[in-house]
Amino acid sequence: MVLLVFTAINPQGEYREQSYGDHDVESCFDQLSELVNRGWHLVSINYFDMDSAMAIELPTAAFDGTPMKEGIRQLQSEWELIIAKA
Repeated sequence: MVLLVFTAINPQGEYREQSYGDHDVESCFDQLSELVNRGWHLVSINYFDMDSAMAIELPTAAFDGTPMKEGIRQLQSEWELIIAKA
């Protein structure tokens, strides 16, 4: 389980602190990208991996409104293929 805790300014100019959680980080990333696509401005994003208790601050500029899930999964397939050949 992963959790993204973020602060953002919504299209009405209101400052919000919210979170998204899911079983895969790609789905959470896509949720944030969709908010940006709808006019939200991300101020800060913190990633928490609930299984390992790891926390990382993520760059807000990485979320430009473009979906990420398929691109991340394609990269994963590529590195898994490289590892399998090693």
